[in-house]
Amino acid sequence: MFEQRDSIKEFVRGCKACIPTLLAYWSIGFASGAVANISGLSHMQVAFASLFLYAGAGQFVLSSMLQSHLTLFAIWSSIFLLNIRYVLMSTYLSQYFQGISIPKKILLGSQLTDETFGVASIEAKEKKHITFFWMFGLNIVAYLNWFIANIFGSVFASYIRSSYINILSYSLIYVYRFSCDNN
Repeated sequence: MFEQRDSIKEFVRGCKACIPTLLAYWSIGFASGAVANISGLSHMQVAFASLFLYAGAGQFVLSSMLQSHLTLFAIWSSIFLLNIRYVLMSTYLSQYFQGISIPKKILLGSQLTDETFGVASIEAKEKKHITFFWMFGLNIVAYLNWFIANIFGSVFASYIRSSYINILSYSLIYVYRFSCDNN
């Protein structure tokens, strides 16, 4: 019973650790869903992409390349090369997951994002260890927020003209620029 309470506390602590990143997830997810919808994806396809691709830059590439009528191999290759950095990030963090099984490490690594990597790196530096439940809490809040933001963006885009939505394509650049100015 004591171990279960500790697991719940760690999960909640991980959920709370994600709070500072939610605005970034929301703005990029909203833009991603809107751009995908304007590019011709249905709300269901946007939901599918956000759940199974779950990569902001990858989803923008997907929308752009689908609109350009490129082959699925070209799209897959581009997204793969763009997201290969997550293998390096996961490898770095894995040293802080002592005693966690490989399937659990794969689960945590498959949900890793740039933002959760940043938060987890700080946790690792401070605690010298990351628990499965803390990382799972961090990841699940980010994942659900991303999914909801994509759906809202897609629905929003279906009600406005595409000429107004084109500015959303630049949202990744603006968020990056803003974060550089504030650090």
